[in-house]
Amino acid sequence: MFLFCGVKKDRLKGLVFEGIGFCLLTIRLTDGRFQWPNTPDEARDITMEQYHRLMDGFAVVSSIRSYKKVEDEIIQEARKSRFSQANTLLGK
Repeated sequence: MFLFCGVKKDRLKGLVFEGIGFCLLTIRLTDGRFQWPNTPDEARDITMEQYHRLMDGFAVVSSIRSYKKVEDEIIQEARKSRFSQANTLLGK
């Protein structure tokens, strides 16, 4: 099955080969949007379980980030902030 999503992300179309031809399926949300990749690099293969979650309105990819990644981002922001404060004190 190949899934396609419109720009508004409120509609999905599925293309399935049924042995003798293709079947086109459509689904439209009356409220909300599908969690869908924004770029071709974000496109991925999904399992049947992920497909069912997507059809139920859930995100396929978890939005929870790892602790290490968040910690690294906090450290980087702190370094930028200190660098900015030092430049302000030095009049740069």
